[in-house]
Amino acid sequence: STIYDNKATENGGAIGLSNGTVTVKSGNFSNNTAGNGGAIYLGDGDMSMNNIYIHGNTATKSGGGVYLANGTLTIEGADKNKIINNTATSTGGGILVQDGDLKMEKCLVQENKANYGGGVGVSNSAATTIDLLNPAIDFEKNTATTAGGGMAVLGDITLNFSGSLQYNPASNGGGISQPSEQGSYIA
Repeated sequence: STIYDNKATENGGAIGLSNGTVTVKSGNFSNNTAGNGGAIYLGDGDMSMNNIYIHGNTATKSGGGVYLANGTLTIEGADKNKIINNTATSTGGGILVQDGDLKMEKCLVQENKANYGGGVGVSNSAATTIDLLNPAIDFEKNTATTAGGGMAVLGDITLNFSGSLQYNPASNGGGISQPSEQGSYIA
């Protein structure tokens, strides 16, 4: 299915989910706009995505492609998932994780833009687990104005990463950045 050119003033240009569970198979989310979660906003719920393409979405605040708050997001599939060319004004050009858990397999995170965390931004007050596992997790050409071209971590996380970070420019921490006094991470 294709969901494109939708707008929400607050959360989730294409999908806004709170307190629920959803599975998306073979979805294309393009050119959607919202305050948080240009394409998808997930709050206090669980979402599983399989063979997805999230492209060209915009968040005027955070989470250009996806905004995850207090839930679990799993992205996997037989084919490579793509999170490409999404933009957020604040944090998480491709994905923002706030107090939630993220698991990704077979995913290309490319050419996303934000102030913090061009590819993925993590902002949390509680310990978060981020599993970016092989096969084939690639962060390429994501841009952050301030910190974390590939990923910015604002808080405590456990990061399990097996993939590549390349060509991700930022003022601080092109690959992964954790601004001072913002917690710790384990890789």
